Amino acid sequence: MVEDVVVVGPYVDCAYKEQPVQQVFNRRLCKTKSCDLYNTKLPKGSKYCSHCGAEVQLEKKIVNAQTSQDEFLAKVRAELAAINSPLVFPDKQLAKVVKATNHHFWHVKPQKLIKGSAHSDGVVHPVTQDRIASDIDTFKSMFQKEYTILVNAYGVENISLHWGVMVYLPLV
Repeated sequence: MVEDVVVVGPYVDCAYKEQPVQQVFNRRLCKTKSCDLYNTKLPKGSKYCSHCGAEVQLEKKIVNAQTSQDEFLAKVRAELAAINSPLVFPDKQLAKVVKATNHHFWHVKPQKLIKGSAHSDGVVHPVTQDRIASDIDTFKSMFQKEYTILVNAYGVENISLHWGVMVYLPLV
């Protein structure tokens, strides 16, 4: 039986924007207009055109591209893993929400209760404005490094800290 994952507490809502990337390529070309290989890309390491013997010229080509969302998330996850962060974003489980909103929701990895632990028999915490404010302040102070990584990745204008309930099925 698969049980829902329920997260109650603070989370970081990050609006994802396409990430433009410029890639630069060096191409080797024959620039002799009378040559049959004029402006044709020549093999790497060529110093002279194989057809006319003219010296090969290097030309830079700049290509504008977009980083895929998967590449972007892999980079952010790698930065968080480098500091052993417990923050997670269940993008596969929340795929429909992510697709509809283009937002990423980062939260602290849920802990399983162990029989005999302090809360294994259940616990009730009233949700009050003071509790929410306290949880958010605690989150800010405990996860400053993680918050900085997210701000650098998404941009400060695309991040907000919230308190709420998140429910999803774990991947099996």
